[in-house]
Amino acid sequence: MLDNILPENLQNAVERLNEVGIYEIRLRINKPILINYFNSHYYLGEKNLSDNKKDGIICTKAIIEQVLAKASNHSIYAVNEQIKNGYISVSGGIRIGIAGEVVMEKGEVITIKNYSSLVIRVPHQIYNCSHKILNLLLEDNELQNTLIVSPPGAGKTTYLRDLCLQLSHNKIVNSLLLIDERNELASVVNSVPELEVGEFTDIISGGTKQLGIQNGVRSLSPQVVCVDELGTIQDIESIEYACSCGVKVIATIHAKDLFELINKPNMERMLTKKLFKRFVVLSSREGKGTIEGVFNSNLELVTN
Repeated sequence: MLDNILPENLQNAVERLNEVGIYEIRLRINKPILINYFNSHYYLGEKNLSDNKKDGIICTKAIIEQVLAKASNHSIYAVNEQIKNGYISVSGGIRIGIAGEVVMEKGEVITIKNYSSLVIRVPHQIYNCSHKILNLLLEDNELQNTLIVSPPGAGKTTYLRDLCLQLSHNKIVNSLLLIDERNELASVVNSVPELEVGEFTDIISGGTKQLGIQNGVRSLSPQVVCVDELGTIQDIESIEYACSCGVKVIATIHAKDLFELINKPNMERMLTKKLFKRFVVLSSREGKGTIEGVFNSNLELVTN
């Protein structure tokens, strides 16, 4: 996947590594390139990884421009709607986060220019990673509304992807709607998902969570809606809408733990209404996807 977006010198450095272990590559102009490899951080050298920054390949403006050119199929304007939101999605579910100078007009983001750094996030299909908690998400054999809580980079998207697969594989549901706003959960290319999300899963790629949930619930009659990275009040309202239609919801949110979760903006309303009956807390304490616990709507540990 990475050879489609990296310039030749970086391709040569990365191809010596096991792609399974590549989680992130961070490019900052005039700084050595960093790589998260099997959950440890190293400087990316021409021939090997190193703890010494003097061994790292220095990122240049040209490298950043080459990555963005390849990622956009040499038409940066064609992906400007994504760039306005700070990222570009690439085949294989790769997402490139972008930092630079934001251009505003009448209070709205027009684009980002003078790119200063990129974060290349590489998805992984880790089969059965959610299997051990699947039964804890059921009550009387019925799936409960579930919120996966995780700090950035701790595996929430990977867990959500596998939960979609498990719900189909175990025939817990036969109609699941996946809202893939950034096209990194299923990575649909030419109508076909590159990453497995289950045979009973319908996928809406692009657009907003709000539009995807409203249109999908009305037109596709899902039993379950899966959505990544809740944040805004509009996201919460969309979850409320799905629940009011009798649809179960599995979602993710950024938070270090339950304490941080309950103090997030917009969370009081959701917690007071007890929209979610299960909370899965993940961390990177023992590697990505470490399960810290599964909790019920009263934030009590669920054990069986």
